Amino acid sequence: MNTANHSARRNVRSLPPARLPEGSTSGTSRGLVPTVLLAGLVGTAVCLGCGLVICLIAAGVLCAGSDPAAHVGPVGLGAAAVSCLAGGIASARWGRRAPLLCGLVCAGLTVICLAAGALCFTDGGGQALTLKLGGNVRAGLYAAAGLLCVVGALLGRRRK
Repeated sequence: MNTANHSARRNVRSLPPARLPEGSTSGTSRGLVPTVLLAGLVGTAVCLGCGLVICLIAAGVLCAGSDPAAHVGPVGLGAAAVSCLAGGIASARWGRRAPLLCGLVCAGLTVICLAAGALCFTDGGGQALTLKLGGNVRAGLYAAAGLLCVVGALLGRRRK
């Protein structure tokens, strides 16, 4: 065994731990932009997952009724509203420092996902996830979904 290498290894282990700057709690602090983007992605995932679970539960309840097709529109809009609020709250809780920015990123990603879903899943007439509504009404619904994400983020911010 090489004694010079052994003593060098022992000296490295005996060094005191590095000190953090004053006021710092950890050495793994991320910047604002990665935190906001990650919070927006988490909020969008929560929004889509919550919407999926609510829609599955609602489908089971509606199929037990006599005319399930009559209530699909209102139940779907309610599920979207609740899931957008949940996504906004989750993004604000994850982002901590900038709840409004986290809510805006979550809103943008959620609207992109909803629009992509409306384009991908079509029936024979080209209408799907649109409730057979006009383009202006659908644009308003997308704006409402984004607004609900931001409202959820403001409701979910941490208060002192």
